[in-house]
Amino acid sequence: MPATIPDLHLSHGQLVWAACYGRAPSKVLTNRVRYLRQLGVPRFDDADNDNRGRRTRYTFDDLCILGIGLTALSFGVKPRDVGRMLNASRADVLAGSHTAWKELPEGVLDEPWVRSRGASVPVYEDEFFLRLQDPDDNPLRDRPIFAPDDPTQPWLYAIEHSPGEPVRRNIPLKRLMVQWVAWALEAPEMKPGRK
Repeated sequence: MPATIPDLHLSHGQLVWAACYGRAPSKVLTNRVRYLRQLGVPRFDDADNDNRGRRTRYTFDDLCILGIGLTALSFGVKPRDVGRMLNASRADVLAGSHTAWKELPEGVLDEPWVRSRGASVPVYEDEFFLRLQDPDDNPLRDRPIFAPDDPTQPWLYAIEHSPGEPVRRNIPLKRLMVQWVAWALEAPEMKPGRK
């Protein structure tokens, strides 16, 4: 299993390229990234923003936060709700992401499915699902819930449905993180500025 969190130093272009599974983002995705960034996703510490004259570099944590945000948007969650949830519970999301990463098997980045862009999808028995709370949920539970290894909980599964409730999709964190990191490690150098 990976013992350490990957030491990534990505430019903004590389970050978005990796979160798009090794593809240049579409115009729609570029707009989503721009809007999430206005909402503070990913958010930077003040020390990271003191790089006057130097490009900001993004880490594993930033890649996970942006990837989770983009995945939530693709599941139909409203951007302001994604921003609110990820900003309110950033520490919990990152702690869960680190735990999930460290549970992955050794050599997982070299498996054939990783760069298949969805053509082949593995199923982890011990997947680490992230449940994004709806804004209509109980405000005391306005935090993501990680669900590792507890089959007694109904939200452990990728799709959750209760009678009279909308269907909710949970984020399979391990599977997605492996792909984001694999593409991040292969991200080409990109020149700064608008195209």
